[in-house]
Amino acid sequence: MAYSLDNDIMVEEYAKRNPAIEFTHIRPGFVNTPGNHNYTLWLLRLFSPLVDFIIRRFMTSPEECAECMLFALIEGNERFYLRDYKGNPCQLPSKKYSFSDEQKQAVWNHSVEVTQCG
Repeated sequence: MAYSLDNDIMVEEYAKRNPAIEFTHIRPGFVNTPGNHNYTLWLLRLFSPLVDFIIRRFMTSPEECAECMLFALIEGNERFYLRDYKGNPCQLPSKKYSFSDEQKQAVWNHSVEVTQCG
């Protein structure tokens, strides 16, 4: 599964700093929204009806996506979760998510720096 690892590190850090709150990072997958049908390549625009017909078979409806995301968020446990497009808890392979405490701290420091106000 492809997740943004820096976001995972941040959400995990928030969960450590706030143990009574559930933090969840959900990747919604490929959702059928208007933004997914704006083709910049002329060839795709030419064949957009066919392309849309094919890719819609692999997309989730906005309603189904919202339902999965909502139910995953209101589950209500106190910890850090990674969830798939259906809202089910999942784990990253350890070889892709093997960061030292120093690397995690560097991501935290950078995130705090770029999100400060004033």
